[in-house]
Amino acid sequence: QFTKDSILMMPRVPRNASKTHDQEPLRETSSDASGMAEILKELRAFRTETSGNFEILRKEISDLKTEIADVKERMDIAEQRLSENEDNERNTTKVMIHMLQVQNQLKEKCEDLESRSRRNNLRIYSVPEKIEGNNMIKFVTNLFVEQLELDAEFQIERAHRAPASRPLEQSERPRSIVVQFRSYVTKQTVLKAAWTKRNIQVSGSRIFFDEDFTPAVYKERGKYKEVRKILRERKIKHHILFPAKLKIFLEDGKVKVFDNPVAAAHGLRDFGIKMKSPAEEPNLETILRAAGWHTVSSRKMTPTTEMIDAVKSLLQSKEPDNDH
Repeated sequence: QFTKDSILMMPRVPRNASKTHDQEPLRETSSDASGMAEILKELRAFRTETSGNFEILRKEISDLKTEIADVKERMDIAEQRLSENEDNERNTTKVMIHMLQVQNQLKEKCEDLESRSRRNNLRIYSVPEKIEGNNMIKFVTNLFVEQLELDAEFQIERAHRAPASRPLEQSERPRSIVVQFRSYVTKQTVLKAAWTKRNIQVSGSRIFFDEDFTPAVYKERGKYKEVRKILRERKIKHHILFPAKLKIFLEDGKVKVFDNPVAAAHGLRDFGIKMKSPAEEPNLETILRAAGWHTVSSRKMTPTTEMIDAVKSLLQSKEPDNDH
């Protein structure tokens, strides 16, 4: 039984309690629907934005394809032009090599012709300047008769000093005298007589007779100047052969011949003689052959072609796949 006091102590129930309890699920459903609507709205906005971005991406990919195609076309053109230039360069190299060969042949022929034109000449060295007076032919004729004790018709066509500047000081070496004979036999007779007598002097100066060589031969022979001094100091008999060969006579009676100054510089080391090795002139034909293109297959291995292939591979790797 409930008393009055117990009834008063019981909690009071709101009049709308039942109504509020019934509306709670409705509020949750409404909140969920509102959230779904918001999500759908966001999805639609994302879809619209993504669709626009894909359109931009498709356009950029299309432009990139066009650029790649243009670059590939230009690379093909560049490679074609490079190939043509290589062919032209190889042909030009062949022409230049042929021209060098012809030039060397002509140079050898000119050297031979000049050498032959000097066959009737001889040179006299160390004759004091101005001693000949005004008549060089008369002077050398008397020289041959008095010093070489020759009595013959020398038939001298010309005689003159070498075309060089006259020395200003007496201590300077006098210019050589060039004598041209009408006959090669007469020239050889005079030259052999001079070589046989050896010690020939004019006004207290020892003079020397020799062939009249071309400037190219003198240049090569001049490379033996220093080593010949050493050979004389060591009293090693030697001789210069035509055109520029060094012949030395050994103590055991053997003979050693060096074909050129370069060979002599290397060979004389075996005899304890140091000779400065002359600088060899560059072989232009060898340089051209080394620098030029040789065959079509060699072109495939050139750095330029490898670079082009590398760029092509890079472009192909960056090209977008049509399936995506």
